[in-house]
Amino acid sequence: MAAAVRHPSGGVVADRPVTAARWKVGAAVGGAYVAIALATFGLSSHRMLPLFEGFAPPVPYRWVHPPPQFAASNVAPVATSAPIAFNGGRSLPLFIETPDIQCAVTLSQGALVAHDADRSVQAEITPVDPATLGPVPSGLAADGNAYRITLTYEPSGTQGISVALPGDLFMTTPHRARVVLFSADGRSWSRLPVQSLGAPTSIGAAFGRPGWYLVGTLPSSLHPSAANRSSTIIIAVIVALATAGLGTLAALVRRRHRRRSPP
Repeated sequence: MAAAVRHPSGGVVADRPVTAARWKVGAAVGGAYVAIALATFGLSSHRMLPLFEGFAPPVPYRWVHPPPQFAASNVAPVATSAPIAFNGGRSLPLFIETPDIQCAVTLSQGALVAHDADRSVQAEITPVDPATLGPVPSGLAADGNAYRITLTYEPSGTQGISVALPGDLFMTTPHRARVVLFSADGRSWSRLPVQSLGAPTSIGAAFGRPGWYLVGTLPSSLHPSAANRSSTIIIAVIVALATAGLGTLAALVRRRHRRRSPP
């Protein structure tokens, strides 16, 4: 389809295929996106297609003891606590999470049993540097903070509470989460069955007793391999070539229009 182009004097000087040109440019942009998406498929752990990762950047992880590259901008995580009251000898439901939402625990009604004259249980989640705890199992690396979760009867201060009905534990990590580890003494770890929460840096497990919880990941996730760096370079080259191709196409379209326009 052509569109009439008027000279400043008021006369019609040429019929310029504006719609066709715009269609070609739009098709080129769409084609470039599809080409990049296909070329980069499988090079990233993200489920979303490249060029669009959402409207907001991910929230920075808060470390107890950050790696050197994050030390300057790190915001220290803080502990959180919440009371669990009893009603008729049964504990009320609990939902407690750290202010940065990096660790959360839920307990259903009746998960804790009453103890003597104690009127409530104080639940607390405390972030801990995993380097101060026992080593993780071979083949794994600590992924972010460990969290100590305590349950204390009040007002007696008695700990070591058993959980009659297991609840749920949710944790987020700075890298791809693989397993959830539990330690009753902060020295030796055992693996827990996990549940995927959709995002690669979120993971869930059953909360069955107080103690230390830590997410484990593969050591390679902490230190990207040369293959991962090569993938990044490939993606950058593809994007650069696609951008250059679009620029060349736009220049050719403009040149063609100038040739068709009278002096």
